[in-house]
Amino acid sequence: MHSPAASLPPPVAAYVAATNEGNIETLLAQFVDDALVNDQLNEHWGLGAIREWAGRDVIGERLTMQVRGAVSHYNHLIVTAAVDGAFDKRGLPEPLILAFYFALEGEKITQLFILPGQVPNERTVRDKHPVQTATFPPAVSSPFPNNS
Repeated sequence: MHSPAASLPPPVAAYVAATNEGNIETLLAQFVDDALVNDQLNEHWGLGAIREWAGRDVIGERLTMQVRGAVSHYNHLIVTAAVDGAFDKRGLPEPLILAFYFALEGEKITQLFILPGQVPNERTVRDKHPVQTATFPPAVSSPFPNNS
């Protein structure tokens, strides 16, 4: 069976692997120096702040990610994953599915937004963002007399 994680771009695949292995240095190496991480509406700008966040909320909580799907949408890659770890799970759904919105520049992550999510598929993306075609109304004669 094909794993969705197998087809991820290298920096995203390395981010997932580093998360699962608890390797903060490899995780940080995937980001540009002035990257932005927004985890559940909390912003972390730059590698220093990302190191603090990852040390506490990713590595510190022994977070694991089981990739369930990935969808490319314009300049973003949306990865959904079931996450687990040592964090307080009271009141959370089982499994806890989060959406990881990655923006990439070359081989580095420039932005990562993490929000509650659902497993995307081609139909959900198409239904939410249908292809729009231009249609024009038929020619209508003017109710005003032509004074030429």
